[in-house]
Amino acid sequence: MTENPSSIAAEWQGFRESVLPPNASEIQIQEMQKAFYAGAVSMMTIWNGLSALAEEEAVKGLGDVQQEMATFFDGLA
Repeated sequence: MTENPSSIAAEWQGFRESVLPPNASEIQIQEMQKAFYAGAVSMMTIWNGLSALAEEEAVKGLGDVQQEMATFFDGLA
């Protein structure tokens, strides 16, 4: 991922370089890019929902999302 992200495309490029092998097929690249952008859309949906909440609820919701991500990545190890 990029140090100072300015766009989804910049984040995608960093992810692609970090994760996909140099010999990845074009279809694999396209499908991974679709999944990456779908993840970005999902996060925007969550953030938009959180922004409609009172501050305490939004902070709790954000913490819940962070915990969910941590739990997912812990399960990969």
